[in-house]
Amino acid sequence: MARIPYEILAIHRTASDAFMKSICVCLANLQCDILDLHCLRNQALKKKKKKKKKKKKKKKKKKKKKKKKKKKKKKKKKKKKKKKKKKKKKKKKKKKKKKIKNLNESFIAVYEN
Repeated sequence: MARIPYEILAIHRTASDAFMKSICVCLANLQCDILDLHCLRNQALKKKKKKKKKKKKKKKKKKKKKKKKKKKKKKKKKKKKKKKKKKKKKKKKKKKKKKIKNLNESFIAVYEN
């Protein structure tokens, strides 16, 4: 068996499927260029990707619409207005100044005392 290049061995270790590993071994035996090996590997990976795309589509689950609960309106209680008792203001009685009718008489009376 021919001497296997290090790069081919590395790819062989990382290759996931048996098909790729078999290609690596064949190429090592034929002592092909490493570039050819990479091209083949890339082609194989492209085929693999195409296969992945053909997955069954999952059926979308229909979302159930949630019924909105009607909110009960709370009746507002009418507050009875309390009638404020008006405080009666006491009217201040104005003291009437006694008008002295006869100034002369009062003056004389004070003067005499």
